[in-house]
Amino acid sequence: MTFTINLPDDLAVELRREAQRHVIEPDAFAAQIIQNNLPAAERANALRALFNEWAAEDATNDPQELIRRQHDWEELKNALDSNRNSGRKLFSE
Repeated sequence: MTFTINLPDDLAVELRREAQRHVIEPDAFAAQIIQNNLPAAERANALRALFNEWAAEDATNDPQELIRRQHDWEELKNALDSNRNSGRKLFSE
């Protein structure tokens, strides 16, 4: 598909300069920039859907499992806090 974009001269010069720096034609470089930036919302929605799927798979009302998970979380927080060189805790009491 051919798509024409009118760029201000200074922007066109910068696009050509960056394309040359990346050893790629300006039109291919512009397409790459567009491809990398347009679908951000689509990727975010896909990631959100994946996280929701994982949450649904892990959902439980089992009291023992919930206690175990809470214990695991506390152990992880303590391990992360105890291994910080700065002494600044990531998790407050």
